[in-house]
Amino acid sequence: MALVNSPAYVGREVGLGGLKLRTKIGRIYINGKRVSSGYITPFTNVVFRSESAKYYIFVQISEEMWNFEEDGSLYHEKAILFLEDLFSRWDHIGTNHIVSIVLFARVFYTDEEAARVPQPVLLSETGRHYKDFYKVYAHF
Repeated sequence: MALVNSPAYVGREVGLGGLKLRTKIGRIYINGKRVSSGYITPFTNVVFRSESAKYYIFVQISEEMWNFEEDGSLYHEKAILFLEDLFSRWDHIGTNHIVSIVLFARVFYTDEEAARVPQPVLLSETGRHYKDFYKVYAHF
């Protein structure tokens, strides 16, 4: 109700009743058509959407990451290009996401290696010894 009888335009920053919320008008629709400005009445439908989220991106490190694809590029290069493209898109639309990139791998051991590796070494359904590793690579 704090916005009733006020102008609305794309990019306008709005304070809500003295609360410390940083809000900005991103899109305005009148009768289903996108417009750049309008006027807020008691009958205006206001929709709030967040431009921020918390993401955990898990990247599996495996032997295949160092193999070549049919086009000659390495799989780990494609993973890096994907992340660059994703972050560029988020930057272009002005999001404020919190991102953690977690690298993980599963290492399998022979019976002799498993005896020498610091515990805990787990046993798969197929009877192979393994250990999982996780590393938070980046948090921003």
